[in-house]
Amino acid sequence: MASQNLVFDPEGDVKFTFEEEAVENGDEHRGAGKADEKDSNPRGKRKRSNSTTPEAQMITMLVSSRHLSLASNVFKAMLRQNFQEGNELSLNGTVTINLPEDNPTAFEILMNIIHAKNRSIPKKVTLQMLTELAILVDKYRMHESTGFLADMWIAELEDDIPHKMCEDLMLWMAITYVFRHEEHFEDVTATARYYTVGKRFRFKQGARFSESLPIPEKVIGAEQSLFGLFPLNKKLITFAEEIDRLRQHDICLALSKIGALIKRLQSPQPKLCPASIFICESSLLGSLLRSALSLKLWPLPEKPYEQLSFHDVSSSIKKLEILSYCQANHKGQDGHFLMDGIQREVENIRSRQFGVEIDFTGP
Repeated sequence: MASQNLVFDPEGDVKFTFEEEAVENGDEHRGAGKADEKDSNPRGKRKRSNSTTPEAQMITMLVSSRHLSLASNVFKAMLRQNFQEGNELSLNGTVTINLPEDNPTAFEILMNIIHAKNRSIPKKVTLQMLTELAILVDKYRMHESTGFLADMWIAELEDDIPHKMCEDLMLWMAITYVFRHEEHFEDVTATARYYTVGKRFRFKQGARFSESLPIPEKVIGAEQSLFGLFPLNKKLITFAEEIDRLRQHDICLALSKIGALIKRLQSPQPKLCPASIFICESSLLGSLLRSALSLKLWPLPEKPYEQLSFHDVSSSIKKLEILSYCQANHKGQDGHFLMDGIQREVENIRSRQFGVEIDFTGP
């Protein structure tokens, strides 16, 4: 196995060890963190040998416990004598800590930051690497040390924040939460509220997220750090549940407009035709039911609407056709404007679809 030794402090007393997986051509996760070789990978892209089988690499990082403790409350606690690592450091003057779950490239960037190796800090990173950084910042509680750089990295990427449901949107949810970008977080969660189908939030960020949210505890169990489950995983579960609650509320509200109109048309005196012509109001009801049935809006879908997004429902509602007898005989307006009323109701719901509200002022 190849090895690489990185020294951030020649007099350092903490050595971290990582095993970097071999990178195949086209690998999405280990190679994806590079905006370009100069900017996003401090070590530069590892040169490949002529061998057809990529070789794993052992990486060590020699760092200062003082710098770690100042930058991270997690490491500060870990290096106290009441923990095994801290006790070993106190007795021997040095300690080796293995971090098999952590991304070594992202961790190296963080070590450059806290050791003031400013020339080695990338000016921009890719979305995947920014996600890896967010995971570690949240795991080790290093928000204060990285905030200004995160602002710079996010500014480079913010024009690419998607306005549709996709994996990148979910990565942005994690990033904007960890780095406390309230406006972007609200936009991202509002987009998810509009487009998500059920609770299926897709992630493909190595082993750090499960294949979908919410993440069962038995799945997250493999992702334990010194203080138990990663706070970020717990928060993503909370956000997924809240977005799903809002999604169900919005869909229920939109469908209720159709249900209310059908109920009124089924009443003895709907009074939706200005002339109160029975055959006209029967035409309104019949055309609405037939159209809703063809669009799978009737019978009204029931909670939890697992196969529907609000986007799906609102798009189907726009396709509804309500025809009147008066319209057919050129004696009245198009469906007596009933569709216009439903459209306005749905647009009002859409206009109130804000993102998840959380308090970013806390610790």
